[in-house]
Amino acid sequence: MQGSKYRALATFGLLAASPAWATTLWQEDFSDPTLAGKGATGPGAVMDMTGVSNWSIDVSEASLSADSDWFRVEGSGLEGRDLDGPAVWLSAPIDINGHGATNLRVSLTEDGDHETTDIIDLAYAIDGGAFVTVTNWDNRGDADHTLVGDQPDDGDWLSAEVEQTLPKGSSVQVRITFDNNAGSERLRLEEVRVSSGSESPSTAAPDVVINEALLSHTGADNTEFFELFGAPGTPLSGLSLIAVEGEGSGADTIDERIDFAPTDRIGANGYFLAGNATGLNDNYGVSPNLDLDPNFENGGVTLALVETASLVGGVGNGLSGSESVVDAVAVKEDNSETFYFDAPVVGPDGPYFPAGVRRVQDGADNDVAGDWLFADFGLGNDNTPKPGFDLVINEILASHSGADNTEFVELYGTPAAGLAGISLIVVEGDGASAGAIERRIDFDGTQRLGAGGHFLVGNSDGLSAQYAITPDLAINSNFFENSSLTVALVKTSSLAGDSVTGDELVIDALALNDGDSGDSFFFDAPVIGPDGPYFPAGASRNVDGLDSDSVSDFSIASFSLDGSHSPMSSGTDGGDGEGGGSVASCGDPAEAIWAIQGSGATSPQEGQARTVEGIVVGDFQSTTDGLKGFFIQEEDAQADGDPTTSDGLFVYDNGFGVDVAEGDLVRVSGTVTEYYGLTQLASVASVEVCATNAASATPAPLTLPESVNGELERYEGMQVALQHPMTVSQNYFLGRYGQLTLSSPDDSGQAGRLFKPTNQYPAGTPEAVTLAEANARRLLILDDGMDIGAFGDNPEPVPYLGPVPPMTLRAGDTVGNLVGVIDFGRINSAPPGEEARDYRLHPTQAPVFSEGNPRKAAPETVNGDLTVASFNVLNYFNGDGLGGGFPTARGADTPEELERQERKIVQALVAMDADVVGLMEIENDGYGPNSAIANLVDAVNGALGDTVYDYVDPGTSAWGGDAIAVGLIYKPARVDLAGGTSVVGLETGEFTQGPDQRHRKPMVATFEEKGAGERFTVVVNHFKSKGSLTGIPGDEAQGDGQGNNNLSRTNAANALADWLTTAPTGSDDPDILVIGDLNAYAEEDPILALEAAGYSDQIEAFAGKAGYSYIFDGEAGYLDHALVSETLVDRVTGATEWHINTDEPAVIDYDQNFNPAGYYDGNTPYRASDHDPVLVGLDLGGVAPLEGDVNGDGTVDYGDFSALSGALGSVAGDVTYLESADIDGDGDVDFIDYQAWYPLYQARD
Repeated sequence: MQGSKYRALATFGLLAASPAWATTLWQEDFSDPTLAGKGATGPGAVMDMTGVSNWSIDVSEASLSADSDWFRVEGSGLEGRDLDGPAVWLSAPIDINGHGATNLRVSLTEDGDHETTDIIDLAYAIDGGAFVTVTNWDNRGDADHTLVGDQPDDGDWLSAEVEQTLPKGSSVQVRITFDNNAGSERLRLEEVRVSSGSESPSTAAPDVVINEALLSHTGADNTEFFELFGAPGTPLSGLSLIAVEGEGSGADTIDERIDFAPTDRIGANGYFLAGNATGLNDNYGVSPNLDLDPNFENGGVTLALVETASLVGGVGNGLSGSESVVDAVAVKEDNSETFYFDAPVVGPDGPYFPAGVRRVQDGADNDVAGDWLFADFGLGNDNTPKPGFDLVINEILASHSGADNTEFVELYGTPAAGLAGISLIVVEGDGASAGAIERRIDFDGTQRLGAGGHFLVGNSDGLSAQYAITPDLAINSNFFENSSLTVALVKTSSLAGDSVTGDELVIDALALNDGDSGDSFFFDAPVIGPDGPYFPAGASRNVDGLDSDSVSDFSIASFSLDGSHSPMSSGTDGGDGEGGGSVASCGDPAEAIWAIQGSGATSPQEGQARTVEGIVVGDFQSTTDGLKGFFIQEEDAQADGDPTTSDGLFVYDNGFGVDVAEGDLVRVSGTVTEYYGLTQLASVASVEVCATNAASATPAPLTLPESVNGELERYEGMQVALQHPMTVSQNYFLGRYGQLTLSSPDDSGQAGRLFKPTNQYPAGTPEAVTLAEANARRLLILDDGMDIGAFGDNPEPVPYLGPVPPMTLRAGDTVGNLVGVIDFGRINSAPPGEEARDYRLHPTQAPVFSEGNPRKAAPETVNGDLTVASFNVLNYFNGDGLGGGFPTARGADTPEELERQERKIVQALVAMDADVVGLMEIENDGYGPNSAIANLVDAVNGALGDTVYDYVDPGTSAWGGDAIAVGLIYKPARVDLAGGTSVVGLETGEFTQGPDQRHRKPMVATFEEKGAGERFTVVVNHFKSKGSLTGIPGDEAQGDGQGNNNLSRTNAANALADWLTTAPTGSDDPDILVIGDLNAYAEEDPILALEAAGYSDQIEAFAGKAGYSYIFDGEAGYLDHALVSETLVDRVTGATEWHINTDEPAVIDYDQNFNPAGYYDGNTPYRASDHDPVLVGLDLGGVAPLEGDVNGDGTVDYGDFSALSGALGSVAGDVTYLESADIDGDGDVDFIDYQAWYPLYQARD
């Protein structure tokens, strides 16, 4: 119910579970040092395959056009970068003759922001035949491709283990095809492996895994056990579990061997338990499927599930090396031990041998230690031994004479077996809807089979009237459609979405056929019917529980409600006879909502079936773009008055079919669940509207900040009324997810936005820690109540901006009198389990915002004779510069998007009117007439109507090795590149460029103020971000708020400062201005390092602690800096940030992928980028030349007329040309210059 207020966009990898195969027949992992660089590189696809014999490549259809384009071995993997066409890796033929079942496993990774044009295809050919492509692996590809970037369900896959069981043959050849179109997108092949089992493979499916094992515990070790997990019904015959000694001279000895019998199989719930029956019954109340005393040793051991036929010896014998391993895990005490079968090694637990191991998620197997947690020495709840049990659909009545109000499904299996983790689904079989899951019941922890093995799901009224029986779980009448369908019992965890995927773990299934042609049935279920020309009434087993998965197990049921039906509930088996799902009637006793919520972090009634009554205070029932449910609250008269317990609850009805409205009094039956921290009523069995416009449920008054983080839990599910205005701290997700980050007044009552703690105080200091904690207590998410799918809900019109033309809503604006319901949910687009979650308010009354941070049409003046600016232009890429080359690697996808992006950037640059501008994130495509920087300068000059700006051309084809670069533009009329100096960059040490580079190459240039002769050096930087890790030890986030890669950024700051002491441009003037996106906030280590080297932070000098240029996670601070050398401090006349970007909602920027039409305005600079520009004013103190003093003698007199006459008719570059005579600065001396000079002569003192 509660969650951390720390939020970060998640980076994640998905690994498919896979079996361990015994023998590797062929492998390539590219780790051989001689393979480094093998492949094709750069223009002309220069090929180096010397010494490579077991694979080849083909890049004939790719287009490697730059030095940074390649298809070659990089860092123990084959990497494809900016391929612009398919590139193929092909193995030599691999001998698989005589090896029985063979398995192909390919490890693939990617890095970057991928699109659907980026693909990897895995294909194989047996015995020289046609290649067969593996398609849509793990739902991360499509019908034609194995893996596709940016698929709706793939979460931008970062890694995948693609696996295929190969047909029998003599040889196989493996082909892997890559295609991508940007240097920022890297597709990598890490390993190809072909393995085999034995010629006599086990009858057990290879996906049976060791799930849990208790090896040691407090007291006598009389409760040891191991638990297996796998597909329900999987036979274990042909498998053995062995424990292999890992200590001393006994290492590799088999200490335990357990051979499974023909009757042993994975239970209907997916489990099989073996262990000490007495201890398990006494301590956990369960009976194992196999009673034995494992007698595990308390020292280093490898547990392995192996094929029995592959074992040479038994207990006391050593390993032979021929073991065919299905799964293994090792438990470690100290470093002296040896482990086997490449098993993941878990432990030690502090200084001790672990009690045992249990999987983080049942059955989730990536063959890594991260799959496992430690077991509990104290025989506590962390240990969860689960015996397998039998379960079948025993009888079903789906239709009968009269109204269908006596339908039922009877289950039968192991007496007293619990049903938690199992679902009953009904799958449509007709037409275009075939495969849709029409009905779904998720059983909970309170529901179990009776003493006689029965459990009844059915219509309460009809069963009571016809058979005098109460079902264990009630369903509505007409639960079944009278057309072809499949009813199945499945593992709940295997269900994904509203349709059959093929990945369901099926316990039992039965299909009913209406006889229409073209109908579909699922899960290889026995198909019963039709009954003559009719849909069958149902089916019943001829013998309870007898299951051969064939039609012969069943007889067709009678339509007549006579004695031929025999529904049995758990109560008729000798249980308590009380059904758990009956809803009774409005006004009957119901569970109090506050009792369900409780005062703790989770509901004390989690997993229990409950009926509640309450007032609907928030209606979000839409299944297409809503929350798929509604919020109810106790009537005022029913509230408990306890401030620590919530009176509200979310009902997840997921299209149950009863429409409710705010103000309705409703009665709902369902199961109490915890959904990622949100207490809710789910698996809804009934919803009844008892009254409309009912008695009120008054919004609870709410005052923030919380006294402790997480205190909003006591309002979860309730309607609240904020008692004070809130400040908008971030609006980045407004157009994508309909969310705003709001901040309350602080503990002293001072309202305002949140600031990044490390922008205000050094990391790790008590002040920074205190501010981080205070920010968490002040934060609340305002959400539009639409569902956040993996790629956003993209509301249109955008909430609070209104229809086109929109208003703006800036960070710093305020909103008062908020009323809405509180829940706890996702606040970003990462996949379930990885996403950030926090408390959200869904408004039930329209919020009214007030302007608190108005736009400024121009930056504040910084005075001085010269202005220097820093501007991150957010991936300004211009394609090929000729209208083609789209989509670009990082920026605009189309020429229209480029035009939209460019208009805003140009508006900003024109208004800034700086004399020198340092740019970040401009395309690194050189300095020719079609380059991005030339394109941008041309656009600015075009807007100004004259050639006002030029760009610094360092004389290279690119600047550094990244797709983006820094750059400099300037006004030639105001400054020159200083004579005798060079434009230089640092590209050694910390700034080394190439595939593993960390920072963009800085650009350093010395300028001279026109006429005044004063020089100053500008250093433009873009340090490594806080996002993806460099891989350098110590760059991992340290938990102090500085994020990833702080060490590298600090090293960069020190290296830069040291290098600048060498006067790299050749200038001996000590005035230096360091600008750019340093990706570090004001009090973080990199900035402190520069300050320690003598540089002064000018944003802090002029804006104090209120400066900011960027907002992340609702907290403002400045990543964009202006630091000056000691000699320049007194010459700075001002510094400011122009807040045109980070305060604005991203939905108004140039992007057309998600932004609704009409929200973009190209006549303004607002949201030209995501960073705000920085401006610095300088007064260098030089003596300006006396205007009209052509001969430079310090006076304006007739001698100047003579000098001007001597230069008359000359142009720049002529020997006779005098710049001082070119009064109008047009490059030639003519009569117009004389006309301009004469008034100066007349005005002389």
